Amino acid sequence: MVRPTLPAATNAKPLHFTMLAAALCVLTSAYVADRAVYWSGVIAPLFQNHRHSLVSLSIGPHPFEIPAGYFRSAQHRIAADGEVPRHQQVSLLMTWPDLKMPGDEDAPARFGEPLPLIQVNLENNPRRESLRTQLDPVYKRLARGGEKAAEAGLNMLTLSGQNAQNRDIIVYDPEADDGFIARCVRKRSTDKAVCHRSITPGGGLLIRYQFDQTLLPDWRRLDRAVQAKVGTFNAF
Repeated sequence: MVRPTLPAATNAKPLHFTMLAAALCVLTSAYVADRAVYWSGVIAPLFQNHRHSLVSLSIGPHPFEIPAGYFRSAQHRIAADGEVPRHQQVSLLMTWPDLKMPGDEDAPARFGEPLPLIQVNLENNPRRESLRTQLDPVYKRLARGGEKAAEAGLNMLTLSGQNAQNRDIIVYDPEADDGFIARCVRKRSTDKAVCHRSITPGGGLLIRYQFDQTLLPDWRRLDRAVQAKVGTFNAF
């Protein structure tokens, strides 16, 4: 019968083990501190950029300063250190009729219901063709039933068929060659129709905004207000 024996001593001094454990603790603490600094640099701007704090950015060659609360995406609220972020497009949300940022405590309420939202996209796209240039050669030829008078002095073209899944119309100002024009689409699955309008103020900048079709009677005021609001964001 073989008697069990204890393993031979390693001759390691207890002090060496203590020093090794201390070194591992130091390395672990350094790694945790490094990760904490990194993530604080990424996450902190989300909290530091107050809703009304200005975020500097450029869309193509166009510089803007926009309050953080207007941005639809949190990514665009973060400004890089030492440089101005450059984007091809950013999306903003505004309440109608005052064009304030959503959730602003100063925005008036209507019988306790939320105000209509307008989505405004700022885009650098100098080659984009406008709806107006396609009105005569494309949309009037595709329209079903010809031109019809619509509300607030607008004309309407119906593009969708009677049994189509979506109701698709073009509304435009017949009095001006480069006047108001928008495309409104309503899906059968909902009663809500959304209109899309594009404005080209110049320099390759494109202002595209979306709004509920119920706001069409205010198309003149809507167009002027959106352009004026974007103008207040210019950082010239």
